[in-house]
Amino acid sequence: MNLLRFFTFSAALLLITGCGGTDDPPPGPPPDNSESISAINGFYYKGEMGTSTVNKPITFQVRDADLNPLTDKWVHFKRLEGDGVFNNDSVKSNVGGFVTAQYTFSGSLGHAEIEAVIRNNDSTSVIVRADLLTPGIGGQGQYVLFIDFYEDVLALNGAPANVDFYLNNHPFMYATYEAATGVVVMLWDDSLNYDPNDTSDVFGVIVSDDQFLYEGKIADSIGIGSSYQALVDYFGVPDTIIEDVTDPQDPEWRIRYLSHGMTLYATPSDTVITEIHLTEYIVQPGRQKIALPDSLTSPPSKSYRLYK
Repeated sequence: MNLLRFFTFSAALLLITGCGGTDDPPPGPPPDNSESISAINGFYYKGEMGTSTVNKPITFQVRDADLNPLTDKWVHFKRLEGDGVFNNDSVKSNVGGFVTAQYTFSGSLGHAEIEAVIRNNDSTSVIVRADLLTPGIGGQGQYVLFIDFYEDVLALNGAPANVDFYLNNHPFMYATYEAATGVVVMLWDDSLNYDPNDTSDVFGVIVSDDQFLYEGKIADSIGIGSSYQALVDYFGVPDTIIEDVTDPQDPEWRIRYLSHGMTLYATPSDTVITEIHLTEYIVQPGRQKIALPDSLTSPPSKSYRLYK
């Protein structure tokens, strides 16, 4: 009898260990791909720092395999990059299969990629941007990141009023939104063929005082209309200040912070900042800057300066 018990116990032990042991978790259910989720208002959304205000609702729709809307389906939200917070990280779909993410811009980055997930089925992601000025590596001007391409600029701002080109081996193109928003986006022209395409790199952003249309700030502090003293209080003493008296009736300071890839212009009479150029060239070497002669100036029809 004892021998029989021994063989019975041994057989049971072999059966348990042959099945992988008690430490191995059971496999999860495979995705059935019978449900899908999509962003119904597009891929890009624009808003304001410190608020959940966006230019259009961040709305998704859940549907079954026959594309019928699904009601009472949980959708979970998560941030893939950037900063900011969700008011609710999961929401049930309504009778039309819709859910809307309430996302508050917070922190210091002003941009994020957020994902909407139906567990074990499908997911999709969208880009959210706040209007912000951030100098240096990974920087941002208005809604545009320095890692963006021209296709992103077009999606965020639409077609520019025009694209300015400067010859004489000048490596930049300027997508101008100045009249409408006070913003100019600099594009890198590697081939010097003066022909922007969807994959042309963003090099930087210029904001100017044309009718004081642009109101974005650096860290909610420095922007168009700020004083020179406020600039020094925040960033310290600049690397260089060059006084340009080409026009004695309208002299200006060109103020440069090399470590931030930032150049600002101010009027000496009231020391008010009138234009800001943000790039990441200085702090992220890799592209050879082509020197621009001081005599090269913007066309009379434009108030912004060339990047120098």
